[in-house]
Amino acid sequence: MEEKTINKKNLIFIIIGIVILFAAFIYSYNVYKSEGEKRSVFVEKAPEGKTNFLEIIAYIVSIDPIKGDMTVRLDFQPKGSLANEKGVLNEEVDLFVNSLTGKQEHTFTKGKTINPIDVTLNLYDGLVTDYPFDKHKADLFVVTTSKQKHNKSEVSNEDEDDISIDNTVNFSGSVTGYKIDAELEKNSPDNTTELYIYIERAGSAKFFSTLVMIIMWILILMLFLLLFDILVRGRKIEIAMFTFASAMLFAFPAFRNMMPLSPPIGAFPDYIAFFWAEGMAALTLVLLILTWFSRKA
Repeated sequence: MEEKTINKKNLIFIIIGIVILFAAFIYSYNVYKSEGEKRSVFVEKAPEGKTNFLEIIAYIVSIDPIKGDMTVRLDFQPKGSLANEKGVLNEEVDLFVNSLTGKQEHTFTKGKTINPIDVTLNLYDGLVTDYPFDKHKADLFVVTTSKQKHNKSEVSNEDEDDISIDNTVNFSGSVTGYKIDAELEKNSPDNTTELYIYIERAGSAKFFSTLVMIIMWILILMLFLLLFDILVRGRKIEIAMFTFASAMLFAFPAFRNMMPLSPPIGAFPDYIAFFWAEGMAALTLVLLILTWFSRKA
């Protein structure tokens, strides 16, 4: 009877464990789905009844807070009388964009299609050393114009004037590890797009980085309790203790690098947990060796 009772209890614990694991899996999946929506951004500047305009499709290619820049790819679709059905321009279009590197002024020739361009934007108002709680900003400015020729005088000298070409924008961004938001300047001219982008780490990156720091501190406390047991309570030193301390000394750097998209040494988690962990592992190993030699055989 006792064996049957024990088997029933074990079966109940197994069923409860499976239910808890299944519930945790469902919760984790829902968090993934909701975070994918929260960390993505889509902003649209509507044409508002206009038929002749340049539609700009912008999406984020990469983000690099360590370098302090982000890459945005711009694709263009001329509408109305600007181009024919195949997308070939009916007139020359000049474009200015605030790219950090490369050309800022582009001229798209009449009779040709417009190829996509990559724009590098500057990240500012944030420190990567505040990882994983760092926040950054970036600005995207696009101005579209065209040159109109007219006779300057009776001698038939030609002069050129810049005329505005309206533009619209569809901006989207979804980069793993980052939460992105953006807003448009509502009072900008029709031929100007001013987009303000806000970037921070995604919730999953913040959670996992914090979890790594907490685990480091738990291991630090384990090393401290080991030293306390040996130095204060006089516990006998075992060879396995040397193995444990040595393994922690070399495991902490790899553990630290597990943090998603972590910057080089010198960031917030290093001062809060990693330096303490490395120091405690080294101190434990040194004191173990000294105590081993100081005690009588």
